Amino acid sequence: MLLPKTGKDFLQNENGQKWEETKIEDNDTIPIKKRKNCKARWTKECADAQKPLNIALKETWANNGNRAGIQRYLTARTHFNATIQKSNRESYRELAEWWCAAYLGFRESVVVNVSPAFVLDLPPFKSVQSWIQFATQVVCGQHKAIQSVLRPEFVNSVKSSSLKSGSSGPCLIQYYRLYNACRVPEYNVDKYVVYPSGAPNSPRHIVVMCLNQMYSVDILDQEMRLLDPDEIYRRLFAVYMTSSMSQSSSSSSTVDPLASSVVPFGALTALHRDDWTNCYKLMSQDSDNVAVFERIHSSMFVLCLDYDSGQGATTGETSKEGTSSEKRRQRVSFLSRLSLHGGGSKRHSCNRWFDKTMQVIVGFNGMFGLVQEHSTAEAVAPVEIQDSALRHALRDHASLADVKVSDAVMSEKISPQRQSITPLVFKVNSPEIVQSVLKAKQLLDHTAESLDLNVCIFDSFGKSVIKTFKVSPDAFFQVSLQLAMFRYLKDKYGTSPDEQTLVPTYESGSLRNYRWGRTDTIRSASKEALQFARMVSKLGSQDLEVCRSLREAISSHSKYTRDVMSMKGVDRHLMGLKLAYNELLKKDPDLQMPQLFKEPFHAYFSEILLSSSQVPSERDGFVSFGPTSLDCTGVCYNIQKSSILFMVSTFHASERTNSQLFMKYVEKSLDTLKEVFEFEQSSHIGAKTEKPKSKL
Repeated sequence: MLLPKTGKDFLQNENGQKWEETKIEDNDTIPIKKRKNCKARWTKECADAQKPLNIALKETWANNGNRAGIQRYLTARTHFNATIQKSNRESYRELAEWWCAAYLGFRESVVVNVSPAFVLDLPPFKSVQSWIQFATQVVCGQHKAIQSVLRPEFVNSVKSSSLKSGSSGPCLIQYYRLYNACRVPEYNVDKYVVYPSGAPNSPRHIVVMCLNQMYSVDILDQEMRLLDPDEIYRRLFAVYMTSSMSQSSSSSSTVDPLASSVVPFGALTALHRDDWTNCYKLMSQDSDNVAVFERIHSSMFVLCLDYDSGQGATTGETSKEGTSSEKRRQRVSFLSRLSLHGGGSKRHSCNRWFDKTMQVIVGFNGMFGLVQEHSTAEAVAPVEIQDSALRHALRDHASLADVKVSDAVMSEKISPQRQSITPLVFKVNSPEIVQSVLKAKQLLDHTAESLDLNVCIFDSFGKSVIKTFKVSPDAFFQVSLQLAMFRYLKDKYGTSPDEQTLVPTYESGSLRNYRWGRTDTIRSASKEALQFARMVSKLGSQDLEVCRSLREAISSHSKYTRDVMSMKGVDRHLMGLKLAYNELLKKDPDLQMPQLFKEPFHAYFSEILLSSSQVPSERDGFVSFGPTSLDCTGVCYNIQKSSILFMVSTFHASERTNSQLFMKYVEKSLDTLKEVFEFEQSSHIGAKTEKPKSKL
């Protein structure tokens, strides 16, 4: 059976060298669903969404003339890959190849549309020296985090989150594709390159970006050992000094990044992918430019040193009025936007290489951030690694000998010319390149202006209180989210509780228990959630029937979560059938689209209006991402012991959404659910409880 080679460059470096998959556990394979299982799930989904399923789905699995049905093709394709996997371990599991191609085939800008970002608010730095000192600790922490991925204790800690009895633990492939990796522009479908650690000529360098300029900086010696922190500090400080001198057009000691004469080539990575490919191919006609690209692609990660010379350096964009908690919320919202898109060309958007899998940001204003190119991993994996890195990097751990920068080095006068740093400078071999840079800057400005993102630091209660109600914290938040959207739309359009409905909702459910597994969709907009929203809107929170309805909504969501994580969801299989049809269509252009994909429910499920994900972190940080469409609302949350941190993202251009207003509705709904459960407890209602389950 001959199969298409979509994404064939995945897990290869630019010399065609394969990355050996030596660290993957023998996880269960992703099963192919049978017709009766799919139909049962789809029928329930359609009933919940009030979109009836009108066909028997028989033609989806049956032969179509002389052509095999798409289900048979999907099954045969998967079994073919499974056979290869057992023999040489170089093929991909069911949707893994297609999944990567779906990301790499996305042609719009990756900024906001694809790449999530993590942010942690730290106190602003008082001097350049303390800023570079922390950046040094971050670099050391990143290296230690990379090493920890290879250690048994890390593998065991990840396995502890396994939900499947008898499983060998989650597949760890995502963790090994975060460093030494980069997305590379190509026409139609981009490719991904990975340079394996531990192999001959493994990368020893990182790329440091400062004031829109790039430098290659070795952080490992010839024996692949981490350099002394003092030496790394000298090199990072030299990068800052060299960038400052290049930026400055006078003898003034103040560096103004807004008046740069340096060509910000990093902005090109924010272009439409085909436009970026045009520039990439054009620039690659020069061998020196090819060498610069190779240096960027092969680097361990990109370190973005964001320097603010005044505005925003101390507090960020905050109003002069409001309480201290409101000012903090405004600052964290501002930093979240900076981490996601850089704030526009006049701030730090050009100080990025958005194709790089891991961009670590250290801002002079106290921001620690991370931008992740999303093709190879979900946000949970890099955030877990950042938690590990921050244990070594944060200032309360600065006394550790392996990350401490000596006071003598911080006070010495460092000569940039004597440091081992290599400027990465592209040759402008066509006027088209300069025009593309200007176009990219305009696009970045538009992206920054169009995104409406706000953060809530909900400190009324957190995981500890929720667990006293004997429910899953994630299910608690998701039902709150449904109630918030119900109330928001009801108030906006003036509908009655009986008329108002929920909207198509996506919550990410991890499939890491399966080899090469990524996510499936948890559809939180259930009929049980809708019934609860209607009842509490009419009866209030002090009612026994409302209590029972809430229990049913949370129980339904928890069961759905467990089903999805056991590969009993529907969306990814539907995606596989659609992609199987697309492959068959290439072989037979006359192949008719199956009725399945013409059904109203298919169009309804394809439009997500509420996209959500929980990404836990042990720090007071969280992940942000952009809406998936104009009228979509994005919500990402981190449920901590005594608080809940969440962000809401929308587009200003949408007449349907408003991030700050919806944030208030979520806060109110969280309080409402707590009131219902407290009434239940005070009424001594015996409720059947469930053991909270981890989504991971």
